[in-house]
Amino acid sequence: MPQFIIIYFGCYIFWVVNYLLIAAQKEEHRYQFFTADFYARLICFVCFVFFPTTNTRPELTGSDIFTGAVRFLYQIDKPINLFPSIHCMASWFCCIGLRKCENVPKWYQNLSEIIAVLVFISTLALRQHVLVDVFSGILVAEVTWQISRRTNGYRIYQRIIENMSDWLQHIINRLKHVWKDLFFRAKRKQLTGGRKNGR
Repeated sequence: MPQFIIIYFGCYIFWVVNYLLIAAQKEEHRYQFFTADFYARLICFVCFVFFPTTNTRPELTGSDIFTGAVRFLYQIDKPINLFPSIHCMASWFCCIGLRKCENVPKWYQNLSEIIAVLVFISTLALRQHVLVDVFSGILVAEVTWQISRRTNGYRIYQRIIENMSDWLQHIINRLKHVWKDLFFRAKRKQLTGGRKNGR
């Protein structure tokens, strides 16, 4: 069903919007979420390396715009690294991260769940994944979220991010200082040169 390519590609917008919404939540929730996301991607990496999977795709015969888009997808995305599905995992994370967030409307939380389910269907309809890839993606997201919530691992991630932030701020401040110093030197040189020419 090539029409599902709209949802398959459109979910990137969904991810960006929801991850930004989650990043705007309370500090503890935010760090727990991104720690879970990090754990999940580590699990995916291990699965891709030690349990590689592939898929048999159908031959595309249509010439319409949707089939053309699917053909483009097949060209840029080889049928490897399928278990678990990162598309499904990230989409479910978009729902997990908004759970019980009082400042996010309930209707949008429900809409996110509907979009996530549509993404699951799109991965199957386009023959990008099979059912076990979909369910494993959801399971990885749920398990890593529970681990992150119930342990203090997120504090390590928080410390790393805060240290990186402090380091970047220090670099920016140094660059600002250097820039101001160069600017004032150039200005002073220009004024000195102008006075000499005037004489």
